[in-house]
Amino acid sequence: MTLSTSENNKRLIIIYMAVTLFCIIFTIAYYRFSHGVKSDYLTWLWAVPFAAGIIPSIISLFFPLLKKGSFAGCYLYNAGVAAITVHVALKGIFEIAGTDSDYEKWIFAAGIVMVVAGVIVINVSAIIKTLSGNKK
Repeated sequence: MTLSTSENNKRLIIIYMAVTLFCIIFTIAYYRFSHGVKSDYLTWLWAVPFAAGIIPSIISLFFPLLKKGSFAGCYLYNAGVAAITVHVALKGIFEIAGTDSDYEKWIFAAGIVMVVAGVIVINVSAIIKTLSGNKK
């Protein structure tokens, strides 16, 4: 559900693994300097790129219909995952700091819109390519 070819999917899986690892390291480093204050958002920050990036990419390796999605949809989807990841990180940081911001709410809303739009574009593109007989 992320890119058109299996090579690109494998590359994207590696990128999402790196982002997941970065989120884990970021959380550990942030907790080290947070004076014992913890946040569930930061604790589970790694789960966003894992669940929304690695798992769909692995699934799309095994389902040929999902490989036919458009690059525009893939870019929208990946940008949405990035925005949601930033939202979760900011929410955790703000929670530890004891403050709040409207901007992180807008980032979350934009992320959801991009993910939904990306999924729609990917699926519509795959259906159109399947019905027209285009194998690309």
